[in-house]
Amino acid sequence: MLVSNRDLHPFVPALVQCIADPAQVPETVHKLASTTFVTTVEAPSLAIMSPILNRGLSERTPAVLRQTCVIIDNMCKLVEDPAHAEQFLPKLLPQIQRIIEVQADPELRQVANKAKKTLVGCSGGIDTVGAEEDATVTTQRLKEEHETAHKHVKETLSTCNIKGVDHQTSEYLASLTTALDDSRDYNVDDWAILGSYLTVFASPSDSRKATDKLAAIYKEIDSKRVVHKAEEVRMEFPLGKKAAKIDH
Repeated sequence: MLVSNRDLHPFVPALVQCIADPAQVPETVHKLASTTFVTTVEAPSLAIMSPILNRGLSERTPAVLRQTCVIIDNMCKLVEDPAHAEQFLPKLLPQIQRIIEVQADPELRQVANKAKKTLVGCSGGIDTVGAEEDATVTTQRLKEEHETAHKHVKETLSTCNIKGVDHQTSEYLASLTTALDDSRDYNVDDWAILGSYLTVFASPSDSRKATDKLAAIYKEIDSKRVVHKAEEVRMEFPLGKKAAKIDH
């Protein structure tokens, strides 16, 4: 298993099952909430957990909402590098905030507040959601990122001649793809975890070929982002610009 966090290894089959049967989400969340996390949590672990955490926070049952917040609190306590967590803040924090604001159960609000505090703390201590963009803008941006990822996933599967992948699986792979991209993790071994969800559709070697290709696509996209950002900075602060002459 290529996810570095050993605590998550036993749950990968259940995470796969949740793709085909979303009704399994509450039970999987319940099992994860009962787990004692002891291993340092890094970007790949957060990436594979991000989709089910988002789904758990979207459930209507207070018990599932509470357990999802417990998982977030437990995992975030073991994040050592803020850079590994800060990219997940825009995806998780708005949903946690919604629980705090609209849920009637005071215990649930208390657990959500605790999860929010831990999430913000492990991400560098700054609540950036809402400061940079409102909820509508955030939702639209994440939607566009997911649609782009889904397109790349489907194109990669087609190129690698992997057939029969159902819509739910490709959607889940897109969610994992955006999570890894958000964390700027382009290590092919970390991306190989996506292959766990392709084992019923392709051989291990073909699955690895697809995940390596997908990682390469996003590494190139990130390189272009860096160049574009550098160009923006250069345009804003051009080198060699002569100081304006001051008339006396």
